[in-house]
Amino acid sequence: MNIIHLKRLWIGLILVLAALIMAGDQAVQARGGGTIGYGAKVSATVNTDFPIIMFSFNGASGDWINATVDNWTGTINPQIELIAPDGQILTHSTPNILNGDALDAHVSAFLPQSGIYSLRITGQDGTTGDFLLALVGTSAIASAPLGYGQPMEVVATGEPQYFTFDTMGCPATLVIENPDAGQPYTFPFVAKIRDQRGETVALLRGGEQSEVRVTVAPNSGQYFVEISAADPTQTGTVRLQVSCSSQAPGCAAGQPGIVGAGGEVPGGGVPMCTSCPGADGLVEHGG
Repeated sequence: MNIIHLKRLWIGLILVLAALIMAGDQAVQARGGGTIGYGAKVSATVNTDFPIIMFSFNGASGDWINATVDNWTGTINPQIELIAPDGQILTHSTPNILNGDALDAHVSAFLPQSGIYSLRITGQDGTTGDFLLALVGTSAIASAPLGYGQPMEVVATGEPQYFTFDTMGCPATLVIENPDAGQPYTFPFVAKIRDQRGETVALLRGGEQSEVRVTVAPNSGQYFVEISAADPTQTGTVRLQVSCSSQAPGCAAGQPGIVGAGGEVPGGGVPMCTSCPGADGLVEHGG
């Protein structure tokens, strides 16, 4: 065998080896998912060859993240686990009730430490198919504490504002009064209430009622309140007050006792507020 043939043989072996390495890398990448950042939207596939898909992202202590996985094709019923930099599983997914699709899932959390986090995605009961993953994250945001029995007036704009309150040994009721006029009747605002895990426990809206409220369980930790105008071009005044439910202010004068008015609560289970003065019915989550 001459030198030219030897060179060609070595070149061929090198090319084959490089192809095998690249194929191996692509398989790991397909199975591992890859690295993403806040605001990312990516697609991937769970199948019998790759039943687990992993995506990683860099997070900082105090960041709030929300990852949603939507069924795209196939029968996949997606499940998500959020894994901390130390390998601890922080939370498991729940159905994405906000969009009403049983084949979607999401996780939300306030990150406890800085480092590389992982999202492990599988199909429940061996289901497979294509999915879409969206990751939303915000850095730790300054918030104002709400004191019990101390009303706080807020000018709501298109830019979200943040507040917190801690529960005690009594059920805590957050009341949001909405005195300004708007469409169709009062100022249209949006209030998102999250627990200390980062899960949304209530979504309250203005526009119809002059008051909305939500009650959470005693000793259930800290809650985060996000307030903004539903229309970013508008501004309006709202008044926040948190108190033990037995000491919560009565419903606004003239508010009808309409069951179900005032807010959408994912998953339900939020206690009703007390009867409005002069009303026969109980008001659930609202004035």
